[in-house]
Amino acid sequence: MKIKKIYIKNFRSIKELSLTFPEKGLLVLVGSNNAGKSNILRAIDALLGDSWFTTDKLEIYDHYCRNRNNDIEIRVEFDTGYQVCFDMNNKMPRYLDDFGRTIYGNKGNVKEDFPCTYLDASRNLSREMEFRNWTLMGKISKSFSKAINKSKEDLLKEKFNEIMDIFNGVENFVSFKIDFVRYFKTAFALNPF
Repeated sequence: MKIKKIYIKNFRSIKELSLTFPEKGLLVLVGSNNAGKSNILRAIDALLGDSWFTTDKLEIYDHYCRNRNNDIEIRVEFDTGYQVCFDMNNKMPRYLDDFGRTIYGNKGNVKEDFPCTYLDASRNLSREMEFRNWTLMGKISKSFSKAINKSKEDLLKEKFNEIMDIFNGVENFVSFKIDFVRYFKTAFALNPF
């Protein structure tokens, strides 16, 4: 699923913008400093990122010209016909299928259905390389994990066992493994989930 089009109104430095993404290749945002490039990305991240964007979380600087009377509207359309829409009439963004019907969180995790990872200007890539639910690496591993079918799962287990056989031949690995398992069992017994 790829972003097809975004519409932003009264969000931060953007009065009104409609942007259509190319069907293939990359979209590069080019402009001088403070032209609004980062605010386009922040608008997408607000709807598709790891946190839940709500009207309660809006700050004065989120409104165009820092005027709360400027109602914010953000819409992201996908090539599948799905949409995510936010406006001031609804507390939270609405996630819509290709028929315009609301996709509710209780029918699956909409954040997983509309994934987005935003690396801000600080470029904290080391954080994104951690295997956590909403990091770049976590999202990548989760998507691959879902795509693995049973036959590939068996092959991966077989290859993992081959690697473990190699490690078991490394000096001190077996004692490390025994100590690690003992420590894990003790820690788990003390702090069960």
